[in-house]
Parts: sequence; C-alpha cells; structure tokens
Amino acid sequence: MAEAVRKSYWRPDDKTLREMAQRWRDLKAKGAQSGEGETAAVLMILIVRNPRRS
Repeated sequence: MAEAVRKSYWRPDDKTLREMAQRWRDLKAKGAQSGEGETAAVLMILIVRNPRRS
C-alpha cells in the first residue's frame, strides 16, 4: 500500500494514512523489517505527517 502511495497510484484519505503509519509502527516494534529503499522512506513520511497521538 505504501508503494502505491509512493508511486501516486493511490491517494488515501488522512485517516487511512494515520492507520497505515500506526500499523507500520506496531509491526516495526514487533521486529518486522521496515521495507526497502523508497518504500521505507514513504512509511517514514507517513509517520512524520501523522505522529502518534498520546
């Protein structure tokens, strides 16, 4: 999904971006690989745009 966003094939709404960012954080905390190259960069951008709320 992040790759589709990166390539501008898909433009999800803000809620979906927040959910993607949260899911990525959760998976990474459990030891999942963060992705490769540009796709990982897109995931990091999602995190920056949608920081975890307390």
